Amino acid sequence: MKKELLRTQIAFFLKKEFNAFEAFALEIKKVLGETETRYLPVPTDAPVQFPRLIIDYKTFNIQVFKNRIDLFFQENYDQETLLKVINVLSSILGLPIGRVGFVKTLFVESDIMTLKNLLPEEKIKSLDIKEINLRINVRRTIGGFKCNSIEKIDPGNVTKNTNLVKSGLIVSKDCNTIAEEALPDNLESTALQTLIKELDDETKIFILI
Repeated sequence: MKKELLRTQIAFFLKKEFNAFEAFALEIKKVLGETETRYLPVPTDAPVQFPRLIIDYKTFNIQVFKNRIDLFFQENYDQETLLKVINVLSSILGLPIGRVGFVKTLFVESDIMTLKNLLPEEKIKSLDIKEINLRINVRRTIGGFKCNSIEKIDPGNVTKNTNLVKSGLIVSKDCNTIAEEALPDNLESTALQTLIKELDDETKIFILI
């Protein structure tokens, strides 16, 4: 079944709260180039899940939270950009990274029958089902670290460049190191990049669809 990649997200979860947003923006723009920077008017006591800073580039953006830093790429991620960001986090700012996550969001032009076929027919044959949402989490060891390998499928739409709306399934592959076991403080930048590559490889393995 053909899958169209919509976006890629790479998340770095920090071991301690981060507040040096201006310093981060300055160092990022030194290595990636000048661009638009948005400091969001979030109260200082707002929950950590609200981004404080967004740095926009042509094909990706960086969202900075108090407890994590996310990269959102249009389609596939760029390895050179990733390495530069990791270098800023680890070598320049010395931020301890506790966990890392890799998420791909894909679109499949299909319908609810694809999901119905995954369920026991005798349980659903008499039901007028309008929507099905599926999510599984498989524990795997990736790059020597225990990880969650999550596959989630929901009905959804995408809008193409021609403003044509297509209906189908939104598939999310989320692979992340587990919260119970933090990454070592002495993990080198190259080792972190290798781990992300292996998480990427895991997102190419599908179970439900």
